[in-house]
Amino acid sequence: MKDLLERLEMWLTNNRPNYADQLLPGLSLEEILEITNPLPFQLSDQVIKLYRWHNGTPDIYEYFFSFYRFLPLQEAVEDTMQNRAYFQEQGAYQHIDRDLYLPGNYDWQYYWFSIFYEVKERVVTLGSDTSSISAPIMNYFGENGRTTLWFKSLKGFISAILECYETDLYRLEEFGIDDAEEVWAKYHDLE
Repeated sequence: MKDLLERLEMWLTNNRPNYADQLLPGLSLEEILEITNPLPFQLSDQVIKLYRWHNGTPDIYEYFFSFYRFLPLQEAVEDTMQNRAYFQEQGAYQHIDRDLYLPGNYDWQYYWFSIFYEVKERVVTLGSDTSSISAPIMNYFGENGRTTLWFKSLKGFISAILECYETDLYRLEEFGIDDAEEVWAKYHDLE
């Protein structure tokens, strides 16, 4: 994961320097543990490495990929806790015990952690009761409650984004996520 993030940093610095300059400095492990203390689960090693690399971006127009903003850890924790509280109040809460079963009529699940954000949707990862290495990545469409398991790990998600960057796929006029379908498929099962 470290080599992958270093490659991503180099690409961003060389090709999107305005965005690279906006990335907040990474956090220490102690800072991560303190900020995530309110969560009722643990973040995976991959998510911790991501936040040690950089702590997201401020609320700016530049996006991490396509239209997703990389949330600073404090903001990600707050967003996660707000969504959990809202859906618990609405009775749309189901404890899934690390199972990837995603019923269509439940909008927020017990282990979901917001990591990338767009106005109508979120990219979430799964936390766990115990320490884990990889972090499954799901795309949650808040408007219609549809959830898709995108990647079996954060590493797969970052690998797909990096390939889209390095091959200039993201620079297509009118780029949409569907344009990256073949790349996504390549990295879907990467642990």
